[in-house]
Amino acid sequence: MSNPESQMTLEALRSVPLFASLDDTAAKDLRALLKEREVSNKTRLFRHGDKGDAMYLIESGRVRIFIQDAEKNDVTLAELAQGDFFGEMSALTGQPRTATIRAKSALACVQIEKRDLMAIFERDPSIMESVSKMVAQRNVEREAILRGGGATPEAEVVATQQKSILGRMMRFFGLGKAA
Repeated sequence: MSNPESQMTLEALRSVPLFASLDDTAAKDLRALLKEREVSNKTRLFRHGDKGDAMYLIESGRVRIFIQDAEKNDVTLAELAQGDFFGEMSALTGQPRTATIRAKSALACVQIEKRDLMAIFERDPSIMESVSKMVAQRNVEREAILRGGGATPEAEVVATQQKSILGRMMRFFGLGKAA
């Protein structure tokens, strides 16, 4: 079930690390575009490899993020709850979904689509840099889990990933070349 407008507060939106650096105007503009979504327990939101151009911010409830290994066993990458976000790689770069997401409880979230982010990035492309750094950190941590490690990623690895992600974001949003 979807409601046309979100009741998410600016404070709640800014508590999401991806959007902490938004100025008042950008945060208000983005909040006005958010779409509420309610999902039943055990509903699969999307599957690894699916196409997508939206990300989600959890207002209440929990989701499980997982992939299948070579033996078709589910490998949990994370469980997320209120204030967390997921689906950002597809929404920001256009790449297929990197994991399967399933609700672990009744879930209330807001959906942010590529077109919602476009206006923010067009007005202030520098926001893409802070967003790409956060996404790179999370991506490197996910890759470490998949390799069986849990160590804190090296800054150099995150910086390399960030540069790559920033370039993909700029191309995906048609905002020129990355520096």
